[in-house]
Order: sequence, then C-alpha cells, then structure tokens
Amino acid sequence: MEGNSRSRRRLTRSALVVVAACAIALPVGAAYAAPTEGTAADALPAPPPFVPAADPIPEDATEYERQIALAEIGVAGADGAGIMAPNWCFGTPRPPELSDESELGPVPLMDNAAYLGMVTVGQVTLDTADGGFILFDTLYDEEDVETLTKPGLVELGLDPADLRAIIVTHGHLDHDGGAKALQDEFDVPVYIGSGDTEGKEYDPTLIDSTALEPVDLTIGGTTVIALASPGHSDGTVSFILPTTYQGQSHPLAFWGGSGLSANASLSNALGYMESAGRMWELVRETGADASINSHTFFDQSKARIDEIIANGGISESNPMIQGNDVVLRSFYVLRQCAAAAVAQRDETAENPIWRMTETDVFAAKLGALPAGAQSVPLTVGARLSNVFEVLEGQQVTFAAGGASCIGTTDADGVATCTLDVTPADEITIDASFAGRSVAAGDEVDLPSDGSLAVAGQPTPEPTPTPTPEPTSPTPDPTTPAPSPEPTSPSPTTAPSAPATGDPSPTTPVPSADDGRLAATGSSIDLTLAAAAIGGLLLVGGAVLLRARRRS
Repeated sequence: MEGNSRSRRRLTRSALVVVAACAIALPVGAAYAAPTEGTAADALPAPPPFVPAADPIPEDATEYERQIALAEIGVAGADGAGIMAPNWCFGTPRPPELSDESELGPVPLMDNAAYLGMVTVGQVTLDTADGGFILFDTLYDEEDVETLTKPGLVELGLDPADLRAIIVTHGHLDHDGGAKALQDEFDVPVYIGSGDTEGKEYDPTLIDSTALEPVDLTIGGTTVIALASPGHSDGTVSFILPTTYQGQSHPLAFWGGSGLSANASLSNALGYMESAGRMWELVRETGADASINSHTFFDQSKARIDEIIANGGISESNPMIQGNDVVLRSFYVLRQCAAAAVAQRDETAENPIWRMTETDVFAAKLGALPAGAQSVPLTVGARLSNVFEVLEGQQVTFAAGGASCIGTTDADGVATCTLDVTPADEITIDASFAGRSVAAGDEVDLPSDGSLAVAGQPTPEPTPTPTPEPTSPTPDPTTPAPSPEPTSPSPTTAPSAPATGDPSPTTPVPSADDGRLAATGSSIDLTLAAAAIGGLLLVGGAVLLRARRRS
C-alpha cells in the first residue's frame, strides 16, 4: 500500500509537471503582437547631411551685390557644365569669337535641326512635318546667302526651294541682313518681333512684342513656341523648338538675344531681366534640355558643336543635350545678371532675388503586397533646400504609378508620405515644390523637381497554409506515460509551431526587411499552441487515471 501510494504520488507529480508546462506555454504565444503599418519598421533612412552652396548674403549688401552674388553662385554650381555666363555680367573680356567670321558647320544638332554659318553668328534649321524646313536668322547680307546659307543647306541635304518660312530672332543686321534676298527668291514669310520692324526692306510677318505670353507658330505642320523677349532689342523673340534625338523628344531652348551693352537703358535692362525670367519658366514648363544661340559662344554651344564635328556627327551621342537642370541654370544666371544690371542703372531698384532650390528624393521603401491586393504601399521621402538652407514647413507633392500624396517638410527640410502604387518592374517617383515668395516678395525660392527610380516588385505577404484540426489518440491505460522534462520558454522568442512537412514553395516566409509579421501568421501560432496543449492535457489525464486504478 505504501509502495502504491508513493507510485501514485510520483505519477501525480509527473502529470502536474506536464500540465504546468502547458500552462507556461500559453501566455508566451498569446503575448506576441505583429507590427502594424506606420510603425518604426517603415521608417526611411536619413538623407545625406545638408551642405550649403554658399554663405548667406550679408544683410548690409547693396542691391547690386545681392543680385550678382546669386549669379556667381549659379555659375559656381554648374560643375563645369557649359552655361551662359556673359562677359557683360562678370566683367570678363569681350569674347574673341564675336569677331571671328570663319565658317562653322554646317552640322547636325538634332534629328531635325542643324546649325550653319560662322563662328561669330549663325543660323538654325528646323525640319517641318510637310517635308520642308524653317530657317532661323539669315546672316549679314545677300553675299552670305549665296556663299554660306544656300550651299550649307544643300550640304545638310535640304533643298533651298523647300524653305517654308524665315524666323528672325531680332532685327539687328547680323541676324536679318539676308532676309530680303531669301524672301525675294523663295517667296516665303519673314517672322519678326513687332518692336524691330522699323526700316526693314522685306515684308515682315509680325510677332506681337507687347504680348508677353508664349504663342504657337505652326508652319508646315510643325509648331514652334515663340516668346516675346524684349531687352537685347525691343523686338527680340525667343523660342522652344520641338527637336528630337534618336526619335526621342528633346526640346531646344533658343534665346533670341545675347548681350546687354554698357549703354543699354534702364528700360532695356528691366525688359531683359523679365524676359530671362519668363524664359526660365517656359524652359521648366516644356522640359527643354538643350540650348542654342545664334552667337554660339554666348551659351557655350560652340564647344558642343566642335565636339559634334570632332565625333563626325551625332550618331553615337549628342553633346547638345545638357539636361533640363543645366538649361534652367543658364537662364537663372541670365536673369540674375540682368537684375544686377538694373541695380547698376538704378541704385534705388529693389527686385526680388531668385534662389535656386533642390527637391532631392533621397529614399523610397516598398511595403509587402497583401494577399489578393492590387496595390502596395510606397513610402517616399524628399529633402527641400535652397542654396543657403533647408526649407521648413513647405509642401512637396509626390507622384508615382498614377497615385499622388503631399508631405510637409520638417525642421530638417524632409517631407514624407505614403501612396498606394501598382507593382511594376520599376517605379519612378516624381516630387515637386511649387516655389514660394518670402520677405514681402523680396526673396523668391524657385520651384524645383526631383525624381527617383526604384524596383517595383514587392515581396508578397505569406498566404497561410490551412492546418488540420488535431486528433488525440485514445491512451492505452496499461501503458505508463513518460514524464516530460519541464522547459523554460525564452522570454523573447515565441514558441515554434510543430513541423507539418516541407514548406510550400509558393508561400514565402516574411523577412526582417518586411518589418511586420502577418496577423494571420500569429493566429496560426496560437492555434498550434492550443492543439499541443490539448494533447498534453489528455496525456496527463491518462496518467492520473492509471495511477487511480493502481491504487
């Protein structure tokens, strides 16, 4: 009887150990909670440290010093790219190319545009949709027409008889001197700004110099954007040409003027400043990523033409394509130079200083694709700054895959937001800042854009594999159950579910990069834990029953 009692107590203790182990296992599984959207797991990396492009302008700087300082910063930030840096702005010597009448070209600039003429001044052709072409500027006189223009057109593969129209950038002799001879021979219209028509011998077709908004000129089925740009002359006109390279659109910005002479009036300087500012806006609107000027040394396009000649053409590459940011910088510098010229002529003038900004899309993080979902969350971040500081409290608009969202910059100039996008091999995120005016309009932070391309195929969230309901075998009352050793579960690790065979190849395991565990996965863990507990309780009950029978 004593032996039976000890045996019963020993078996009872074994059963209690089993039950206790099961009881300990339950709260460990139940306490785990999967991370949710928007937690620290979705945080973006920090952007690189901000480095100002220049020191702030001293508060006691004169109007001229304020404006010229920004022009100098614009040139310094070009990183060697050939942009407009006119001698009349920076006090550099008169360009020697201005007196160089040696032939330059003819040379292709784009699929549908070419340059021909001299080093000092030249002409640009633009193919039209009906098989003809437009000629911009006409050199000095009829002799140039016969010795340079007509032979150059033939060398480019153009028939002079296919000339559809002449467009004159402005009415100075080096630009429209050959217009009458060409008009007389080919009976074509000559377009010119209305402010420059005085004393012309040819029959002009007017572009209104007082209408300062862009207008479309459609000639031979091809549309050119014209922008009245008074300043260099009263009738100067600038253009955006619809040029292409290897079949892709690369709009060409054609500035109609160049110099601002030392004896130019205050009115001309103001007009030049305002025209350069409106051309900056048009370049941004059209995305123009190439530039040309009839005086090719003015916008550094002569160096690009020389490179094309050295390369034997543009079949392999095209140095004319500079990028929209470089072309924008050129017109920014030109505007600031003109604002400084205004200050030189009127010390009381107070024109806004323009500051370039940068919208830097520095990071993007794609979330997991929920089972059955068509879109995936994409968290994006951009830093907004001007040349001096980061900009706080400004809205940045993000767009990707047809979706958009708006973020507001924090004290570090960083804006973030999350949008839902359709998965793709690659997703391009575009961010834009609309610009702002501060200090009662005395300072302008210019609009800017940025973009970032990222891989757009997310990791799908795992689809749970159904687990069959556990079945408990009927215990044999004649077979003693072994006493399980109690285990201490780790306080930081959830218990593993029993192995159910090889994992399905179509069910990915969530990685640490996902930053989350699907809630369905947590439910399965709890179900498996409950099943294990039920089985262990049955075994413990069988042990107690056998002990009772032996007693």
